[in-house]
Amino acid sequence: MNKALEVMFEYSQKELLGKEVEFLLPVRFANGHITLRKHFFDKGVNCTMGNQARASYGNRKDGSEFSMEIGLAHMEYTGSKHILASVIDISEQKRQEETLRESLANSERVNRLMQDREGRIIKLKQEVNDLCKALGSSPHYPVIASSDVL
Repeated sequence: MNKALEVMFEYSQKELLGKEVEFLLPVRFANGHITLRKHFFDKGVNCTMGNQARASYGNRKDGSEFSMEIGLAHMEYTGSKHILASVIDISEQKRQEETLRESLANSERVNRLMQDREGRIIKLKQEVNDLCKALGSSPHYPVIASSDVL
């Protein structure tokens, strides 16, 4: 355990010593995590948790949650098996991803509105040209094929 972990979860080393790792997880994930932890320990394969396939969350001392990514590695020390965990707070990354998704959705919405607007303008120009022809004058606007519009 190091100082960064203490700062991240807002617990002192003294408060964490002797606690199971589930102590740092939101209650809704803690029970299921016990099974996953035992499976990981028995399986002996290193892995990363908190990636795109499965979100991981930490629970701070004040009860607030944050997104995290955890790298797990098996190691042997003085003849006994241990698990080394590297924990990274990815809350800011998740916020930036959400901002990017929202921005992309807004851009797509604006693009659809602009395409609709352009289509209405072309239709209006065609109607003006049709009216000009009906009145015996030449078309006012150049003819634009709808396939020319993006």
